[in-house]
Amino acid sequence: MFKPSTQKEFVPAGIVIVATLVLAVLGVIGARRLGLHRPSVGVQHLSAAAPASAPQARARTLAGMASLPLAFEENQGQTDPQVKYVARGNGYAVFLTAHDAVFALHSSQPRAKSPAPTQAKQTAHDQTAAIRLHLIGGNPHSTISAASQLPGHSNYFIGNDRSRWHAGVPQFARVSYRDAYPGVNMTYYGLQKQLEFDFIVAPGASPDPIRLGVTGANRISTDEQGNLILASSVGNVLLHKPLAYQQNDGARRPVDARFVLQAHNQVSFELGNYDRNRELVIDPSVTYATYLGGTAEDDGNAIAVDGSGNAYITGQTQSNPFPGTTGGYVGGFDVFVTKISANGLTLDYSTYVGGTGNDSGNAIAVNASGDAIVAGGTGSNNFPFTAGVLQKTFGGGNFDAFLFGLSSNGSLVYSTFLGGTGDDIANGLALDGAGNTYVVGSTTSTNFPPSVNSISGMTAGGFAMELNSAASALVYSTYIGAGGNDFASAVAVDSAGNTYVTGATETPTFVTTPNAVQTKCGSDGNCNGGLYDAFVTVIKPTGSSLVYSTFLGGEAKDEGFGIAVDGAGDAYVTGFTQSTQFPSGVSRLQSTLKGSSDAFVSELNPNGSQLLNSTYLGGSGNESGLAITVDNQQNAYVTGVTSSSDFPTVNPTQPKNGGLNDAFVSEFNPGGASLLFSTYLGGSGGENTSNSGTTGGGGSLAGIAVDSNGANIYVTGTTTSPTGSFPATTGAYQTAFQGGASDAFVAKYANPVPDFSITNGALSPTSGTPGVSATATITVTSTKSFTGAVALTCSVAPVVAKEPTCSFSNNSVTPPANGTVTSTLNVATTGSSAMLKHPSDRQNPGIVYAMLLPIGAITLLGAGLGSAGSRRKRLFGFLMLGLLLSTLLLLPACSSSGGGGSGSGTPTGPYTITVTGTSTGTGGGTATGTPALTLTVN
Repeated sequence: MFKPSTQKEFVPAGIVIVATLVLAVLGVIGARRLGLHRPSVGVQHLSAAAPASAPQARARTLAGMASLPLAFEENQGQTDPQVKYVARGNGYAVFLTAHDAVFALHSSQPRAKSPAPTQAKQTAHDQTAAIRLHLIGGNPHSTISAASQLPGHSNYFIGNDRSRWHAGVPQFARVSYRDAYPGVNMTYYGLQKQLEFDFIVAPGASPDPIRLGVTGANRISTDEQGNLILASSVGNVLLHKPLAYQQNDGARRPVDARFVLQAHNQVSFELGNYDRNRELVIDPSVTYATYLGGTAEDDGNAIAVDGSGNAYITGQTQSNPFPGTTGGYVGGFDVFVTKISANGLTLDYSTYVGGTGNDSGNAIAVNASGDAIVAGGTGSNNFPFTAGVLQKTFGGGNFDAFLFGLSSNGSLVYSTFLGGTGDDIANGLALDGAGNTYVVGSTTSTNFPPSVNSISGMTAGGFAMELNSAASALVYSTYIGAGGNDFASAVAVDSAGNTYVTGATETPTFVTTPNAVQTKCGSDGNCNGGLYDAFVTVIKPTGSSLVYSTFLGGEAKDEGFGIAVDGAGDAYVTGFTQSTQFPSGVSRLQSTLKGSSDAFVSELNPNGSQLLNSTYLGGSGNESGLAITVDNQQNAYVTGVTSSSDFPTVNPTQPKNGGLNDAFVSEFNPGGASLLFSTYLGGSGGENTSNSGTTGGGGSLAGIAVDSNGANIYVTGTTTSPTGSFPATTGAYQTAFQGGASDAFVAKYANPVPDFSITNGALSPTSGTPGVSATATITVTSTKSFTGAVALTCSVAPVVAKEPTCSFSNNSVTPPANGTVTSTLNVATTGSSAMLKHPSDRQNPGIVYAMLLPIGAITLLGAGLGSAGSRRKRLFGFLMLGLLLSTLLLLPACSSSGGGGSGSGTPTGPYTITVTGTSTGTGGGTATGTPALTLTVN
């Protein structure tokens, strides 16, 4: 497709020639895994949305991370010196030199998996290609300049050679070559990762000298539509048939244009008639064939949100070096950390950290200053470190854990190794209010960083540690486990500094505490022959003793993958279970295992002695809960993976499974008895799926977070779904699958739960005679900083001829953020006792009417006896007698039907008055007042 330029610098008399360049990168990039649930690389973010099935679901649309412009980075040493600017598009990287544009393509073909400690690892055969477009006969002294600086920047902390570290690299929206040919300027720019470049021919100048030399292509040809095809060993580059136009009186006038193949792999433009006294612009647009592959592979592993709603994503990424050089700006798989602004319109920074080996960011947290703290695993012995940290050298084995901190602008503040001579991977981290960092993971090292205040009996497998805010000293460091295959996968910390850890153990001697929910492993007390049980271990601030420690499991395999803690000290855990006897709690949404494995969600009380809630979550397929968080209203949010077609949904944005495996996003109410929101998220491929499967030490990583006021839910993970299948939103930052084994995605939901609650005050009085009036104070309480207007309505049941009426002193109220506002409910009744009667309380008049029938019959019978004259007299007499008898019968009947002021009628009601509030502004929702209000009228 051809996209005409809309640049303001084009004069009204200008002419534009437009062509589109599409990189169709073939091949499947193999997923490399590093760590407990190890993902792979390439920094991308797909914002997800799906059509809602009902108006109320459509109102809770899945908001995408909005469009971001293509960023051109000035080369400050992060790549080859001949490069002036570098940009990364959808499926390619482009390097701009003095008079060349070099497009780097990359794909990987997966090789067989090879085992690695605590997880499976897949290697891949990498294929690369570079296609170079050279300006034949161009001006070698053309002036190159960047314009329209973007608010974001990039940081590179690669290796431990500080001379190769580059912080605050600026980003620009466009790069121009002035006088590339006589009277011809060339400009690169783009949006949504799509690159465009324009040849701008000044009035009186000629486009004839413009000629592109092509190297790196195996074949150059044109198709029937006039598109130019450049074939490479990795994939094809497609330049759509050029489109030309001129500006004339504010309108664009098309000019015929086509490619012409020349000798020696050269391409020129042939143009039809046009006004040579007007400006001409040639604008080829670069887009990506999204379903075929690309230059990078990436997985989103974890997400965090700061107090302003900015999202921070980490994972594992691989990007192309500049062709013909070694090393480039990254080596193998590196950690990426990307910050996206609260409104999704700008990428504030993207930072790459790594060494010559493979590195993965597995967990992320953000402190009050906007600093991002990241933990994960590295196979690089030259992973960057900083002065004064705990461990400056690689400990040994295949992997070390690491911990680093970035400032609010993405610059490296500190970085340290965490590992011994075995394999060590960090899987989770948390921060406390003082900035101390809590890290958990898996280890095979017998000399893991010195045990400080360690827990007695914990000897191997997983680890937990607390470091100070500068990562220069340990508060404590301890093993969490009793066997080499035990692992810790997630951590949370409460306001008192207690550390909450979950993971899995296959060791019966794993340390538990008395009175814990489950003190034995498995249903047989012996881990059922070596099957995993999940565990929850809570460590006191000193690190040397436990608040509690418990198994969570049944007769089959059970693993914990995510943990959170609320303000009351209740622990929330999610993971996966294959046990039909998984322990149950007080509230249970789903009481049975529906598939071969289900997710589980459990809530424990502060001392671990009781399961407040423990439920399966799944359908007839397989599920795993991968991450969990909780808001300040004690709503729990879970994300994971499902293969079920009948996964439980509530007001879903996507009601059906899009493919073999989808991600899911579910929100539980406080107590976990019901789902407030639950939806699929995915396309025809797979989401949040690991090559190694969800087994002990292997599986997928995904992240979930809620912002400070709980109004939005943020999710990250991985997808293999092709373009048009994954529910990306229109105008999102990246709406197309980039190829390889998987892409990362980022989704943002507007929280469907009401942002306010309604409390009914006591109704006074609660009973009375007809004509009674009653009042109650109705309190509307804001949550999640809601400040919208709430419209109050009321209704009365049961409905009778003239029911009590209700109204408010103020039927529209606006609570302050996290505050309350009140209105008075007025209930009035009528003075007519008969009309206030409930129909079931009234005496049946049919009996009286039935009694009148024989009276009339007797009257007529008596009148029919005797002569005609006497009959007339008797008729009149009997009619008067009948009238008298009827009157005597009707009087008590009418009296009994009233039940008025001093009557003896049956009491009416009770009437139920329901108060409902509906937000009329942003956020909010609908809430019903509690407790119930009743009024009895006697």
